Amino acid sequence: MPGRDCVMRRSMRTKARLGAVVVLAVSVVAACGPSKSGGPTLELAGGSAGGRSIEQDIGHVADGSPISIGAMLICLDRPGEVTLMGISLEGTHGRIGVDEFAVRPNPLATGEAGLGATRGGLGSANFIVGRRTVSKQCRGAASAYELGVEVSRASPGIASFDGLAVHYASSSSSGILRIPMSLALCAGSQVSPDCRT
Repeated sequence: MPGRDCVMRRSMRTKARLGAVVVLAVSVVAACGPSKSGGPTLELAGGSAGGRSIEQDIGHVADGSPISIGAMLICLDRPGEVTLMGISLEGTHGRIGVDEFAVRPNPLATGEAGLGATRGGLGSANFIVGRRTVSKQCRGAASAYELGVEVSRASPGIASFDGLAVHYASSSSSGILRIPMSLALCAGSQVSPDCRT
């Protein structure tokens, strides 16, 4: 049975100031591409990264210093298990890349805070680096996993991206979950539509 296409729309905006500006504007349209051979499809859970504004001061971020972003809740459309194989950035400007990614049980389901955008690596944000298996079907907040992604800028200047492509595979299928979001790493003095102060 072929997979299905699905669309979910959500929005979130995170703005951070002080020396470097990280603007995280999330307008989520989760495109659940067809999975091959009828295996489970990775989806963005309802309520993920949506409907609220968050402002966080993260301080100065030097080139090469990691920024971790989260608030993206993922789960499966049917029983099964998938492994996240990689995450690529889409629509990049400047030199920015993914350093690490991981999942953890949805902290919001137990009343804890999720990861918005913070300075530092995923390990310091209570993610177990290397945990990349999703095995819960979408059945409410408790069944979701929070996806955390660690990025860094490799050179001076504005570095940004417009989306994430989450590559995943199971024993019988593979697919890509696309999450349109924009993130810009900017020095405090830089002027750009992406660097709002």
